[in-house]
Amino acid sequence: MMAQAQAQGLSCVAVAFDSLYGRSHWLRQQCDQAQLEYYADIPNDYALYLTCPQVEFKLGKRGQPTQQFRVIGATVRRAIASCNHSPLRENLRQSR
Repeated sequence: MMAQAQAQGLSCVAVAFDSLYGRSHWLRQQCDQAQLEYYADIPNDYALYLTCPQVEFKLGKRGQPTQQFRVIGATVRRAIASCNHSPLRENLRQSR
């Protein structure tokens, strides 16, 4: 949808989306690839990684990966702990 709007001449500096789309890795990746700044709502207990985490899946009885996993070598931050240091929040404070 954003690509279609840009193709029709609509320009924007940033986009914002709600928590349903904020959880979409694909959408955030598309914004990154398009070098489009974005602001996404996410649940306050959502895990945030500053670097791409490595994931290790638990193997089942037949040696196939299950849906259970653990994150290796990345520091996780919770969204609620990160919101006080948001650049957007700082910009809003400065503009008032």
